[in-house]
Amino acid sequence: MDESIFDSFPGMQIVVATVTEMKNSGNNDASRERLESAWTAAHKLSDEYPNSQSVPRIGLWRTALRDAGINPKKYPVSIEAMVRRAFKTSAPLVINPLTDLIHSVSLDHLVPVGGFDLGRLRGDFRLARTRGEETFRELGTEGDAIQVEAGEIAYLDDEGVQTRQFVWRQAGASLIVEDTTDAVIVAEVLAEVGSDVAEQVSDDLKDRIETVLERPVDTAVLDGRKLSCELPAQ
Repeated sequence: MDESIFDSFPGMQIVVATVTEMKNSGNNDASRERLESAWTAAHKLSDEYPNSQSVPRIGLWRTALRDAGINPKKYPVSIEAMVRRAFKTSAPLVINPLTDLIHSVSLDHLVPVGGFDLGRLRGDFRLARTRGEETFRELGTEGDAIQVEAGEIAYLDDEGVQTRQFVWRQAGASLIVEDTTDAVIVAEVLAEVGSDVAEQVSDDLKDRIETVLERPVDTAVLDGRKLSCELPAQ
């Protein structure tokens, strides 16, 4: 992690979880049930709040992004987009077992959580500021990758940008799919949300993945004092 990013988001904690040699294909009733429960709870928030950005923890992200120089309307945090979808429909978006579990934790705690296929990452996976020479191909788009301007906060590997504008949108290259066996998961918890929430997110990721996918999970919590952790070799 680039230490300067914690200057832009003081007190933030980043939960990192890794799982290897898992089976992520086929129907999985347990992961679906976890997602359905979390999605239903998020959908019911629409009775209390007029829109997704009015949810307090999402509002905190809007303020934090704005203070860091990121336009939260143009580049909303991923949990805002997911809650917006949940407000519109009670039917959850089911993708694959690990992704469904990741989304269930994200919705239960109303924090951004994202997963990356370790086997598709190249070199060091890191959170840093771009140098202006990296490229990004948005998930679901065709054609040439775009070049990202210098100074943008992004998750990167040696081949380019894997998530733009910190917590906005992921590239298709590292997406978790059904044939993914090894993955790294990151969850960003703002200081205003609390260190206890970071612990809960870490515990829930570990418990749900180990229970449902029956594979051990290693976790770490990074912050301005602890900037790195070891990922499984590929």
